[in-house]
Amino acid sequence: MSYDKFTVPNILLQVIGFIETFLNIRENMNTYSLCKGVHVKAILMAGLMVASSVALAEYGVPAAVNVQFTGSIDLTSSGVRSRRGNDIWGWTDPQTGKEYAIMGLNNKSSIVDITNPSDLIHVADIKTQTWSSTWRDMKVYKDHAYIVSEAFRHGMQVFDLTRLRNITSGKMPVTLKPDVHYNKYGNAHNIFINEETGYAYSVGTSTCDGGLHISNIQDPKNPTFVNCIGRGVYELLTCPPNLLT
Repeated sequence: MSYDKFTVPNILLQVIGFIETFLNIRENMNTYSLCKGVHVKAILMAGLMVASSVALAEYGVPAAVNVQFTGSIDLTSSGVRSRRGNDIWGWTDPQTGKEYAIMGLNNKSSIVDITNPSDLIHVADIKTQTWSSTWRDMKVYKDHAYIVSEAFRHGMQVFDLTRLRNITSGKMPVTLKPDVHYNKYGNAHNIFINEETGYAYSVGTSTCDGGLHISNIQDPKNPTFVNCIGRGVYELLTCPPNLLT
């Protein structure tokens, strides 16, 4: 077993990042729709998983089997400088057949061409709407990316992914602005989209008592507010009765 990759500073940076995330969650806990006691357990479990994966990677022990590693790309130093990431989504261009990964980082969303897994291409960055935050999540509907973040007053960014077709290889990565900024809420923890109905459900927002903020995105560049499902109803629908506050 090789320990060549082990460096104390790198592990410390990972641990510090996790602690910052934990404190950020605790500070904004009133905006989340969470069951009693579950948030602490979930955070601790996530911490154990992060620590385990970091240790496995640093000590050179494979964290998975029967999976072929084909390539990697450092999005923290490419394009807009960043520190860490937390979520990822994907999109396949129906016209060109190209496949893209959309990665949420603390101060941007990076778009990577993964059509050839052995030759990853950092195509573009979309800067955060306001401030940095560890939490940045996105979903895709009708060839548009919908991006939310825990950043203060961030709202929802809407980006037309077909714009990627016009980017030439010599200029990558480019920094792009979203097509639309939906500002009916500030921060949001995550977003879900019902692709059959064209409704987006933002959760843990600064509105709707931290429950579901529902918007109509059937016209992708014209999202409109529909309704709220408050935290009390949301918890009743999603949490076991014995865990409700």
